[in-house]
Amino acid sequence: MPSQRVITVAAIIAVLAMVLATGGLLLAARSSPELQRTGPAPRPTSTVPDPFATGSAAPGSVSDLFSGIDQIALAQCAAEIVAAGGDLGPAPDATDADAVVAATARDVLTMRGLSFTEDVTPEFLANDEINARLAADAEESYPPEDADLDQRTLRSLFAIGDDVDLRQLVIDLQVGQVAGYYDPETAELVVRSPGGGAISATDRVTLAHELEHALVDQTLPLPFGDDGPQDADGATAALAVIEGDATLVMTAWATSRLSLVEQLFLGADPDAAAAAEQLATAPHVLQRGLLFPYEAGLGFICELYRTGGWDAVNAAYASPPPSTAHVMEPARHLDAEPIVAVDTSVTLGDGWDLVREDTFGMLDLLILFEAPGDDRSAALRDARDLAAEWTGGEIDLHVRGADSTIVVALAERPGGADLCLGLRSWLEAAMPGFQGGTLPSSATTLDGRRHAGLRCGDDQHLLVISDDAGTRDLAFAP
Repeated sequence: MPSQRVITVAAIIAVLAMVLATGGLLLAARSSPELQRTGPAPRPTSTVPDPFATGSAAPGSVSDLFSGIDQIALAQCAAEIVAAGGDLGPAPDATDADAVVAATARDVLTMRGLSFTEDVTPEFLANDEINARLAADAEESYPPEDADLDQRTLRSLFAIGDDVDLRQLVIDLQVGQVAGYYDPETAELVVRSPGGGAISATDRVTLAHELEHALVDQTLPLPFGDDGPQDADGATAALAVIEGDATLVMTAWATSRLSLVEQLFLGADPDAAAAAEQLATAPHVLQRGLLFPYEAGLGFICELYRTGGWDAVNAAYASPPPSTAHVMEPARHLDAEPIVAVDTSVTLGDGWDLVREDTFGMLDLLILFEAPGDDRSAALRDARDLAAEWTGGEIDLHVRGADSTIVVALAERPGGADLCLGLRSWLEAAMPGFQGGTLPSSATTLDGRRHAGLRCGDDQHLLVISDDAGTRDLAFAP
């Protein structure tokens, strides 16, 4: 996902999906204290329409991206948090905004075990007002020169088509997918509230999410601001800590404060339906990038909470997971598994400028394997297992005029699935005509515009994709 100035947000899709995906279980968590000891009752069925489905329940719908949620673990986490918080008292009058804010802030700090050091004054804005702010921020924080580098990279990886205007698409998603935000730089907290009058269930869920961000920002160090080398994968992992934490508290809050009917019908919110329709048409790389901090972050934070309570979660702010692999597989974080260094140095020839050096993580691999050529129907079998072989990775972007070359180096865990085979299968699916084998003889071109090569080693592999065939071949020359 293209990087932008950090504003912690509540994505409409993510906020509602976390509640919808577990509505019945979470009601059981609220009403059955023994759940955390014996496990939840069988998951109830529901006929409530799924606003995240795009006409089919087959893999490829937005809702399918949430299939990795461990509903039992989430229900147990929520049950423990609710039980530890005790009786929260009567719910406030939904037509009294001040009372709703005060009660929700009190609920959040009680559940999270922290205290506000300053008052927080949320703004409830109608759609046109919040959309204008979000668009202005996106325009400023995602300049054309950054978008150009992202577009070159994603195009080279076959993650977006040549006709995609990435910058405009990201700006549109920033506006259409955000239900609220908290800006750590200004302490501004905003909730999308288009209805007027009573504060809706959607507004209250979003408010709980953003108040948790404000609470943590006042009491714990947010894991941002490192002036070291570019590390997009590490930044995504850090964001997963923040969003996963807020989503877990938000989910527990919803089980305590929303009725079952309110939980199940959050999806009927028209903004959620519009956001689902918009997100369903976005490239897979943007879908997964937007939702990852909420979905994977929730699982990560829940695992930490079950392991060591809020102390373990707080410790993750001081020492965040260094990669998305450590988020998706929390054991790597708990075991302090190191990241293996890789080497991207190659010879490309004259005229090429190295314009970006960055990390390339397990999430990046998973996105590619899930949708080769941005086609989820072409997903690799066992994509998750193949991506989990990652133990280190970097990507370099070289530019020569309008041409681009990317160099990706990856380290593989010993003794697991064959990451090289996964990379070769991805290339075969993403660019028809690529033939597996060793380079340079078996590397082929795709309609004369892009040229890929793959060299596999015992534990490290090198991928080069260039707009120039000679450059590709030179990179693998003896």
